[in-house]
Amino acid sequence: MSVREEIRELQAQLGVDDAMTTPLANEALREFFSRTAAHWAALVVKEAEETKEDLDEKELRRKAFLLAEGRYENLRPILRRLNELEQAQREGEGGEADPRAPQGSRGGQNPRKFSKW
Repeated sequence: MSVREEIRELQAQLGVDDAMTTPLANEALREFFSRTAAHWAALVVKEAEETKEDLDEKELRRKAFLLAEGRYENLRPILRRLNELEQAQREGEGGEADPRAPQGSRGGQNPRKFSKW
C-alpha cells in the first residue's frame, strides 16, 4: 500500500471531516476538550434526556470530558501514524527544506540587508 493510500485510509478511519471530534496535530487532551467541550456536553445532555437522568453542571462536565478523553485515546495511535506518513510523504516530495529560506553563507540573513551600494 502506498503512503498516499494509507493516509486516505487513516483519514477515513478518523472521520477527519468533523473538527469537533478529531484532535488537531499535537493537540493535548486538555486543549482538545477546551476546544470541543460544547460538542461533548451536547451529547451528554441528549443522552441524559433520553434516559431521563438529572445531571448537575459538574457531572455534565465530567461525563463530557470522559467522552472526549475516550475519543482522544482511541485516535492517538492513528493520529501518530498519520503524522508519520505525512512527514514521510513531504520528505519523499523533497519538502524537507523550505525553498523560501535564504541561501548562502550569511546564516539566513537577508542578503540585501548587508549589500554595499
